[in-house]
Amino acid sequence: MDIKVFIDKLFARAKEVGFECCEAMIETSNNFTVGVLKGEIIQYKVSDSFGLGFRGLYGGKMGYATTQIADESAIDFLVNGAKNVAELIDSEDKVPLWAGSPSYPKMDLYSPALDEITAAEKIEMAKQLERETVAADPRVDRVERSIVYSAAGSTRIVNTLGLDVETTSNLLGGYVIAVATDGDDTQAGVEQFVARDREEIDLKGVAVRAAKNATTNLNADIPNSCNPAIILRWDAASEILETFSGIFNAEVAHKGLSLLKGREGEKIAADCFTLVDDPHMTRGMACQPFAGDGAATTVKPVIANGVLKPLLYTLKS
Repeated sequence: MDIKVFIDKLFARAKEVGFECCEAMIETSNNFTVGVLKGEIIQYKVSDSFGLGFRGLYGGKMGYATTQIADESAIDFLVNGAKNVAELIDSEDKVPLWAGSPSYPKMDLYSPALDEITAAEKIEMAKQLERETVAADPRVDRVERSIVYSAAGSTRIVNTLGLDVETTSNLLGGYVIAVATDGDDTQAGVEQFVARDREEIDLKGVAVRAAKNATTNLNADIPNSCNPAIILRWDAASEILETFSGIFNAEVAHKGLSLLKGREGEKIAADCFTLVDDPHMTRGMACQPFAGDGAATTVKPVIANGVLKPLLYTLKS
């Protein structure tokens, strides 16, 4: 069934049942993955998916239901499912729907050139990545795995308050695990890449960095215990930050599960430290013109010169 016709029928049925307002989120995706070892394919996966999430206010409570099929039978399934969920909710928390922002950022997240790369070309990329990695340093004697993947998809949110937003994106990425040996010592090094444009793909550069990551720690010395100043490589710093990223979530703070609850405006880091949530970095992998509730995304300082700014809120929180 045409998706517009389906949504119109879904919303009309929800109104008949007694929903005050409702919303549908439609997501489609196309994914490809190939893995290579010693020049041979060891992993190959292609998948397409469709999902539709429905939510609506019934008796002042927000009910939810999902489907992977948009046909006549799914309409009553979604409406009745969301109604049943709403009737079971005890929480008094309000979950509003968004009527739409005045404007949305224009973001170029889709590259036709990436979609033109064939499966055969992606397989050859994985093989080339393996060859380049082994050739990058004589101490790299093998590659544990060379992976290339691609993903394309779209997200659309429509509701009865007037919201209708859609975004389409695609990317191509991969990673390689290099294994280096020197004497009795063996170390592994991983390097990955993600590109939103074909011109950004640099397999040789990825291979060289993977080899360097593997060889850097060969025969490394263990220092004595001390309390020195250290420099963190960017990827190590980002992994540490990721571990603690949940404390900036306002809903987590409301539940008393964040050490930052009630500390907005306090100094929590060094003067030189600034952290920004920037969903408009078009080469970033989490960039989006709108959030999951349909509100336009904005660039938000989280920590500015060591001072904690407002936490990250959804409409609900």
